[in-house]
Amino acid sequence: MIRALVQCDEALIPTSLGRETWDVREHIRHRSGDRDLNLLIENLSHACLQTVDRHASDLVRIAAYVYAADQIVRRGGMKDVYGKHWRREFSLVIPVSDPDFWTQEQLCLRLEAMLAFLTDDGWHFYFTSGVPQDQQMVLNFDKPELYRRPDSVVLFSGGADSLCAVVEAVAQSKLRPVLVSHRSTFRVHAWQRRLIQDLRRYFAEWEFPHISVWVHRKGSEAKETSQRTRAFLYASLGAVTGSQLGVESIILADNGIVSMNLPINDQLVGALATRSTHPKFVDLFNSFTKMVLPTTTVLYNPLRYRTKSEALTVLKVNGCSQLLQETVSCAHSRGRPESHPHCGVCSQCIDRRFGAIIANLEEDDLPERYEVDIFTDPLAEGTPRTLAESYVRFALNVRRTAEEELFDAYPQLYNCILPTDDAVATAQALASLLKRHAEQVMKVVETRFASLVPNIVAGSLPSTCLISLVASQRHLEDTRLRTIKWLTKLLERGMPPIFEGRRPCDERDVQNAVNGLLEGVESKIWREVPLLPFAGIGTKPDFSAKGEGSRGWLFIEMKYLSNRGRLNGVVTEITSRASIYRNQGAFALFCVYDDRRCIVDDEAFKTDFMLGEGTWVEIIR
Repeated sequence: MIRALVQCDEALIPTSLGRETWDVREHIRHRSGDRDLNLLIENLSHACLQTVDRHASDLVRIAAYVYAADQIVRRGGMKDVYGKHWRREFSLVIPVSDPDFWTQEQLCLRLEAMLAFLTDDGWHFYFTSGVPQDQQMVLNFDKPELYRRPDSVVLFSGGADSLCAVVEAVAQSKLRPVLVSHRSTFRVHAWQRRLIQDLRRYFAEWEFPHISVWVHRKGSEAKETSQRTRAFLYASLGAVTGSQLGVESIILADNGIVSMNLPINDQLVGALATRSTHPKFVDLFNSFTKMVLPTTTVLYNPLRYRTKSEALTVLKVNGCSQLLQETVSCAHSRGRPESHPHCGVCSQCIDRRFGAIIANLEEDDLPERYEVDIFTDPLAEGTPRTLAESYVRFALNVRRTAEEELFDAYPQLYNCILPTDDAVATAQALASLLKRHAEQVMKVVETRFASLVPNIVAGSLPSTCLISLVASQRHLEDTRLRTIKWLTKLLERGMPPIFEGRRPCDERDVQNAVNGLLEGVESKIWREVPLLPFAGIGTKPDFSAKGEGSRGWLFIEMKYLSNRGRLNGVVTEITSRASIYRNQGAFALFCVYDDRRCIVDDEAFKTDFMLGEGTWVEIIR
């Protein structure tokens, strides 16, 4: 785990911290001329028509520093297959107006626990005296006054779900919300403002006062772009605004499927999938701000028990479905052309596309606005194809699972039941939500499949579009089996040329040759994994690959039959290692390089080992 010490605005580092050894030491500055963090909130007191509480001001600064620190310390990246470097440990030294207040043990513990759940990182805070100059902070309404006093705050990103929350609040609940946005680019700010102008035309009874806050890096590009702390910054801006206005309700909207944070494949576990609106984060945030803010605020998600399509139906019911086209939901919106604001292949785009189709809003969410139409366009190998397949596979698995068994299949659901909830009623609501989502997704797949049967028969669809993948039942195939088939073909083609002029020296020589082949094709199979404990002895496979399902790892062993006398030894090794991997809950593939044809009956040899579940043997020549 990477340990990072982050000094904020020249805050005095405690002597004990200064003596420690750190993997990373960084500074964050937003006051000096060479500042690398823009934190523009200076007119908060003017916007809110009253003096801002000093603890509330500190909270915004703390959230901004955390947001900046998150971006300057890199996680493991795509090659960190085992997540060894995903988790980081931060120690932040931050100047505040009231160090005695912020160093309260319970307050620090709640702050650290909330961020730990949100990010999967460790967080430790050291507060020193010293308040940054306020003139560099701007938080302002787009109008100089409030025509009527607001009664709520909506965190407004400009995405589809936040738009649905605003429309429902004004048109159905008759609320008068202030909209609070976080912007990091002028483009984001521009589309938020256009959307608010449209809202004013549709719902003239309210002015939609808007606070747009600049908090962004300045200078160099972020080293880490996952931005799991953005939810804390965003929620803090909303809560502080609400507290200063005497408004209790702070709305942070996301459809319930996204909020649950369930892994649709084994690569997305924990905070690898965002927890920005997870019920537990919302509860931890409310518990924390209750101790900080001078007036009570309650962050909540009105879409907690709704699917994407059910959320989008709000626009249709209230006669403003055309506004959907003005929202942007893509995770990769930065730098995208106006004609294609959505990539089409990220999880947000896929979720939006399915939801709009089920809600009969495709006329207001045009397919041509997506760079890739997942149903009929080829999907690139890797994340685009995996996400599309996983999205359908997840829905199919939920459909096949009985409601009473969903919590066993997805134990992450227990985190979605809060201490204040009626546990039974909440569990039933969550199970019902999952089932509705699954049926809606499968209905879209089945309908699209039926409409494209002529194209499938004519062979005019790309083989890697989602409908073709479904037609070939790729969404049903275990990714481990795909890896085995692919690896076997690679070794059958690649190993003979490598050893054409010589025989392998030993088994390690064979392993090195395999590693070279894998490096050459940039595969997602990696050499070795951390030690696995067995009978007090550490063991590890030669290679491994991450699959999906309850036992996600595929462990790969290379065996070399240098002569017939080695045959019994190889059989013993495979038998014992297969037992070890099964006990570890892993699947195993044993590739036997038999260039001298020591094995007489290939099928009989393989069958003897493959009787056990999750064990495969392939012979390579």
